[in-house]
Amino acid sequence: MYVSHVKMVQMILLVAVLFSFPGCASSKRIELPPEWGQEGPSEPTDEEEAEPQTPRGCVGDPQTLTFHRVDCPHVEKVDRSTRKFYVTPFAALNDRYHPCDYCEPLSGWE
Repeated sequence: MYVSHVKMVQMILLVAVLFSFPGCASSKRIELPPEWGQEGPSEPTDEEEAEPQTPRGCVGDPQTLTFHRVDCPHVEKVDRSTRKFYVTPFAALNDRYHPCDYCEPLSGWE
């Protein structure tokens, strides 16, 4: 971890020096020294496939005391003026709401 911090500081210093000279165009590509390596975002391997991102959070219906996932079709039936939004389903459980049987908002949370 220490090595990556050193690389980051070296790159910041290089950029600061390059942009401190008059006439330096910001559109120039900055080439990093080869010993710094080209660390970028890594692509997921076969072992760690990227899982699709599902919307997180819950919507509570105060009339029925039921909470749903934000992408549940039953949310459309909840009156917009009375909807309660929760970051996690556990917050809805603390407010004595029960989970929707259709979308099962507790699945996928640990």
